[in-house]
Amino acid sequence: MNQSFSLCKSEIIRGHNSFNDIFKSSSKLSSGRIKLFYIEANPDFNSPQSNIKVGFVISAKRISSAVLRNKARRLLKEAYRNIKLNYPNGVYAEVLIGLSDYGYELLKRNRDLEYRLLKNDISDAFSVLIFKLRNR
Repeated sequence: MNQSFSLCKSEIIRGHNSFNDIFKSSSKLSSGRIKLFYIEANPDFNSPQSNIKVGFVISAKRISSAVLRNKARRLLKEAYRNIKLNYPNGVYAEVLIGLSDYGYELLKRNRDLEYRLLKNDISDAFSVLIFKLRNR
């Protein structure tokens, strides 16, 4: 198994306070079924391989079934994991990836999200995010 395709612990945002800090001071970006909450971060020289730290959020108020929430979270993680190598070095951010209103509606109605469409939406959203962060 190629290690570079996995999500390391150093690439994942952990802790309730970290999530709250990002939600309070973040900018938002939507693309189809995906909504990103992001803040620009300082370079972490202790872990140079993780330029972008990510967290995955699905609202329990909007999706009451834990099974559906966990399925959606797993799909988001897998989609991000498969596209993360496409991003250049030199961009430092902390990003929460969640579903947009449209994504929640699809999940409620169909009880299913198409992986390939989620992957495309995440790729599009991250392309815009990287463009914004590089041109500041």
